[in-house]
Amino acid sequence: MKSLQQLLAKESEQELEQFAAPWAITDVPRDGWIHHRSTFLQRFDNVIAARFAWERLSPDERLLLYNILGPHGHNWIEREELAKKVRAHLPRERFEDTLASLKARLYVLEEAAKMQGDQLLDSRYSYYSYGYGKNRKLPVRDVSILYVPQELAGNFYLVGNEVFAFQGDPAALTLEQVLAHMPPNLLNTVGSNFGWIPTYGASQSIAKGLAELLLQPARLSYALGRLQTEPSVQAALQWLYEQGGKASMQALRQQFKTLNEGQVSVLLHRLTAYALAFDLFVGQQRMVFIPADIYKRLHDVRSQPRNDIPVGLVSLAEPPALTYVGDSLTYNDVATLIGAIYQQNIEPTKSGTVPKRIANRLLPLLNGRERSQYAGEDNRYLEMLLYEMRRMGLVEFVKPSLPEGKQRYAPGPELEEWAKMDALAQTRALLSCWLSGHNWLDAPGVNYKPSYMLYTTTFTARGPLLGYLKNCTPGTWYTVKSLLDTIRGTDPFLLHPQERGSFFRDKRRLQELEDHWNERDGELLIGMLSSSLYELGIVALGYQGSTGTKTLRNPDYFMLTEIGATLLGELNTQELPTSSAQPDMISLPDEFDDERESFVSTAVSTGTQTKRRAKKQAKAETAAPAVERPRSLIVQPTFELLIMQPDLPALYSLLPFAQINSLGNVSRLTLTRDSILRGLEWRLTIDEMLQILESYSQKPIPQNVDYSLRDWAKAYRAVEISQILLLEVESEAHADGLLASSKLKEFNLRRLGPTVLAASNAVNVQNLQRALEKEGIVVHFSGTIAPLPAPAPVPVRSRYYRR
Repeated sequence: MKSLQQLLAKESEQELEQFAAPWAITDVPRDGWIHHRSTFLQRFDNVIAARFAWERLSPDERLLLYNILGPHGHNWIEREELAKKVRAHLPRERFEDTLASLKARLYVLEEAAKMQGDQLLDSRYSYYSYGYGKNRKLPVRDVSILYVPQELAGNFYLVGNEVFAFQGDPAALTLEQVLAHMPPNLLNTVGSNFGWIPTYGASQSIAKGLAELLLQPARLSYALGRLQTEPSVQAALQWLYEQGGKASMQALRQQFKTLNEGQVSVLLHRLTAYALAFDLFVGQQRMVFIPADIYKRLHDVRSQPRNDIPVGLVSLAEPPALTYVGDSLTYNDVATLIGAIYQQNIEPTKSGTVPKRIANRLLPLLNGRERSQYAGEDNRYLEMLLYEMRRMGLVEFVKPSLPEGKQRYAPGPELEEWAKMDALAQTRALLSCWLSGHNWLDAPGVNYKPSYMLYTTTFTARGPLLGYLKNCTPGTWYTVKSLLDTIRGTDPFLLHPQERGSFFRDKRRLQELEDHWNERDGELLIGMLSSSLYELGIVALGYQGSTGTKTLRNPDYFMLTEIGATLLGELNTQELPTSSAQPDMISLPDEFDDERESFVSTAVSTGTQTKRRAKKQAKAETAAPAVERPRSLIVQPTFELLIMQPDLPALYSLLPFAQINSLGNVSRLTLTRDSILRGLEWRLTIDEMLQILESYSQKPIPQNVDYSLRDWAKAYRAVEISQILLLEVESEAHADGLLASSKLKEFNLRRLGPTVLAASNAVNVQNLQRALEKEGIVVHFSGTIAPLPAPAPVPVRSRYYRR
C-alpha cells in the first residue's frame, strides 16, 4: 500500500498547493512546499484540517469514504465488497463516478492483492490483517482492494464517525467529553498551552484530569487574556457566545466574510488550542460550539463586575522631554574588544576570564550596563560579550607554541566576514545571539526584588516579548506601564512557563506571583528593554522630566526604532526560542578547539543564517558595478583619526594599528608608536597601513603623520623562532642526492652545510623515515625525537584591510 509521502514525492509545487487547498493549508513557505515536504506532510495529521477537506466532499463521496475506513489498522476493503455495502444508496454508475472522484483527489487508492477468506496474504499488508486460523484451508483469490493512505485515514475516520454516528447537541457536551474524543496530538497541544505534561493512560482518565485542570477559574482568565492580542479570534468567541454557544460553519463564514479559508482555519485552531471552542460535524453539517461548562463559566465572568488589568499599548501624542537612542551600543562594544585584542596580549586566567587589571582598563570603554547573576560578580558584561564573540567565531583562543606558555585571545575565523557587514547585519547577528544565548544576561530594572519561591529567567520571555514589540509602530512612543499591563493581562506567566500547569494546584505560588508581579516579573521585563534591547538599538528610551540624573532609573516610555522594526519584521515570533531550561553559567574552558563548530550549529546563530546573508550580499556587491564609497575618515596632524559617520569597514580596517578612544556616530582613534608596532606584529607593512589611511581619508595624509609612522616603523625588529629536524649524511654527494630525489620533495629539505640538511619540525618523522628507507638509506636517531605542539597560528592579513 502506498503512503501519502510516496504519492506526493514527485508532485510539482502547483500540484502540492492544489492538494493542500481543500484542507485550508494556505500558508505556503516563501520558497514553496517543494522544499519542505516533511513539514507539508505533517500538516495533514490534523483533524481540524480534515474537516475542511470533508466539507468539500459530496454526500456520495462521504458515504463511500466512510465505508472504506475502519478502526486504525484496517483501512481497506475489497472493491466488490464495498459495491455491495453501498448498493442501496449508490447504484453502480454513481458508485463508479464517486470512486473515480475520490481516487482523483488521492483520498482513495486501488491495488491488486491476494486474499484467503477475509485475510490479505501479501506481506506488505500484514500490518492490516487479522489472524490466519479460520482462513488457512480456504482458496486464494485475486482481488482488487481500496484503501485510504495511512496519513489521512485516522483523522478521516474520526470525522466520518461524527458525520454518520453523532446526532446530539454539541453545545450540551462538556469539556471532558470533547477532550475524550480528541486526537492525542491535538490533546497535547491544548495541554501544553497550560504547562500540562502529557501522561500515559486511558483517554478517559487523561481527559478527566486535564478538564479539571482547565476548568479552574484562573485558567479561563489566562486563556481569555491570550486572545486579547488576536482581535479576530476574540470577536469570533464573542459572536459564538452571543449565538448561545453554537453556530454552523456557514454562519461563521458569513459573519466573518473578510477572512479566507486559511484565516478561518487559524481562528479555529486558536480557539481549540485554549479549549474555549471546538468544531465537529453533526450529521452532514459542520458546527462550531462552546462546551456547556465553558459556556457557563463565560456567562459567570460576564455577569460579574470587571477588575481586569487594562490591555493595550498607550501611545504619546508628543515625544518625551528626555530621550535616549541606543545607536547599537553593543556592536560598538564588540569593535572595542576586537581593538583591545589587536592592541595588547590578553591571556585569560585559569578560570578562563580576563585578568582583573586588564578588565579594569576595558570596562570604562564599554557602553553596556553591567550584569550580575550573583552578588559580588565582576566583569560579567565583559565576559558575556567575549563569550558570544567566541560563539560567533569573531575571536578565539590560540594555543601557545611552548608547553609552558599561555593561550591568548586572537581574531577569529569569522572576523573577516563580520567586518564587511553593515550596522543592520551586525545588529541582526547580535539579536540572534541574544535570542539563542543562555549565557547572555539582561540587567533587571532598578526596583527588582528577587523571589526565593519562584524561579525566573528572562531567556524564555525574549521571543514572546519581541512578539509584543513587533506590533508597535516605529517612531511612536508608548508608555512602559501599558506594555507591562498588556503582558500581565494576556500572559502573566510569560517568565514562568513551567508554572502554567502547576499554579492551579499550588495557591501559594499563584498568590506569590500575583502579589509581586510588578516588582519581579515587571522589573525583569523593564530590564530587558533598558539593557539588551536598548543597547542593540531595537528600542529607544524616554523619561519624564527634561533633566537627567546620575542615579539609574527605569524608563517611563519606549519607542521601536526603524532598525528594530526591520529586524522584528524578519522574525517569526511563533518559532522563537521559549525553552524553560535553566541557563548555563559562563564557563570558558582552557581548551576549546571545537567551540566554533558547535556554536555555529546553534539555532539562529550567526554562523548559519547571518553568514549566508553576508555571502549573498558579497556576491551581489561583486556582480554590481563598483560604486565609490564616501570617504568618512579624517586624519589630523595630531595623529587623531575621526570617522565622521558609522563606517564599520573603515573602523575594522584601522583596528590592527590604531587605538580606540571612543566609538559612536563619530568615532575617535589615535595612532601611536605602540599601535603602529602592534600593526607590524600583525604582519601589516607600513606601506599597507598608509594605504588604508589614504583609501578612507577625505584629504591627503598630513606629511608629519606620514613621516612619523615611517620613522616609528624603523624601530620594529622581529625574529622568528622555529624548531627543525637535522639530517647529517656522510658526504656532500649524498646530500646532493637527497635534495634531488623526487620522492623526498614533499619534506622540503634544505641545505644548512655541505653534509647537513634540515626539515621543518612539522614534518611527520615516521613518514620521513619510511621514505628514506625506501630509497635504501639506513636511518639512525640521535636521542629522542618528540615533535612540539602545533605552534600558535600567525594571523594573516585579511582582505578587508585593503580598500
